[in-house]
Amino acid sequence: MTTIRRRRFLVLLLIPALVLPLFGCSGGGGGRASQEPDIETTESTGVIDTGEIGGEDLCVKSVWQESAPAEPEGNFTTTVSAEGAQLLFATDSSGDVRGLTVSIPGADTAQGGHTLTVNATSTAISLLMQTPGILAIDPSVAAARRSQLAALLSFPGLVSALAARLPSQPLREVVTDVTVSNLLSACVNEWRGEHTQLGTAAVDPDFCNDPGARFRVGLGDATSTDWDDYPLKLSNGGWRWLNVVVRDIRDDGHVLAPTPRPADTNPIAGAIPVSWGSVFTNTFGDPTVELDYANCGPSRMIARSEYWAIGPGWAPSKIDLPPSLQNENQPWGETVIHYLLCPFLDFAAGGSALLDYGPEAARLLWDLIKLDQNATDALEGMRSADDEASATAATINACFTFLGLIVAGGASSALVALLGTSAIPVAVTIGTLLAKGAVIFSVSNFSFFIITLFTYPRVAKVDVYISGDVDVIVDAVRHRRGPLFR
Repeated sequence: MTTIRRRRFLVLLLIPALVLPLFGCSGGGGGRASQEPDIETTESTGVIDTGEIGGEDLCVKSVWQESAPAEPEGNFTTTVSAEGAQLLFATDSSGDVRGLTVSIPGADTAQGGHTLTVNATSTAISLLMQTPGILAIDPSVAAARRSQLAALLSFPGLVSALAARLPSQPLREVVTDVTVSNLLSACVNEWRGEHTQLGTAAVDPDFCNDPGARFRVGLGDATSTDWDDYPLKLSNGGWRWLNVVVRDIRDDGHVLAPTPRPADTNPIAGAIPVSWGSVFTNTFGDPTVELDYANCGPSRMIARSEYWAIGPGWAPSKIDLPPSLQNENQPWGETVIHYLLCPFLDFAAGGSALLDYGPEAARLLWDLIKLDQNATDALEGMRSADDEASATAATINACFTFLGLIVAGGASSALVALLGTSAIPVAVTIGTLLAKGAVIFSVSNFSFFIITLFTYPRVAKVDVYISGDVDVIVDAVRHRRGPLFR
């Protein structure tokens, strides 16, 4: 096979006007210098099983090759990522997706000496693997996930159900079939029960009124003898973003107006996955930690500072927001983009550019679409959801809405800023499939996200006191002065 090396330029903090390759122009811009990783692609042969996959004039779409027409017997040649697992789409003459397959470098074997195959089995694997929580791009992890899925007790039934429907129906209709939907959910639930432990490590309850919020306030490095300048560490270990607002209480009990935190560090991103395969599964992931400085202290006549953490979640809160904080932002948009759409876009490309870019990818993309009325309406649906069914419906709607906005117009240029020119085929392919209603998500694809957010309360609070000249008290925990506090 021929290996093609494509150069990606990850440019941090570029404004859209400076990112012009998508529009056939050229330009230059500033911002922080960035790494310039290579992405490799390779030519791969495959076969569509036309006995199981219906439709006329079938072709295979990869973001690295817009269309690979299949011969009458189903053979095709396309271009795929040589770096990671990549999702491929088999479409018919009307643009409908009729089947899916996943290319995994170094792990693909198929019938007739081909590398890839598209049939009911590959479609079942693909539908399950595009679930954040199962989705993995690292070739070894992706290959293991594929084997685990194929070994599920529920898997043969799913394959049979797909094989009975795919010859006559496009995939978007098949996944809405009650039998297929239930079998997809059964497979996801079975895999989750065998291979994951939802959530992250327990938080010391002394640090937060609700440990389930995965939010804590700790003490930073002591570089000053003045408590008024003492650093605090705000830690978010959940799979969601948090808006942290500080409210100070004076010695006389008077409540001061809330203090907004700096926009460049608030909202605080959630847990940082080592790989997309670790999202929601409690395998790897570090909390995001931001520094803040306590307002309370003897010289300021502030008795305590309240650190309110407000974020996406459908679990009951143990504490109510005070009236002054009722209109504070809940960062649903950043959460959905970071933990649902960034993995999917990397999966479509077969790389980890958005993972490597980190939370700033979600921040930049959300900033570009958040004023769109469609995005606002989608967020309201998520905020107002009150049960699993409404939360799932709202999440699916938000994903389609945000994905459409991201791959269109000015946001596409931001995608180029994040992925370099390799974003152009990503945006074109995903945009084309969206226009045809052919990006396929099933209810089960969002189950990890939904279940996880039903464990998070929307509101949590930490109280910080500074008493005299020797102690800092975070809730009930007293920290004595020393060279380093954690």
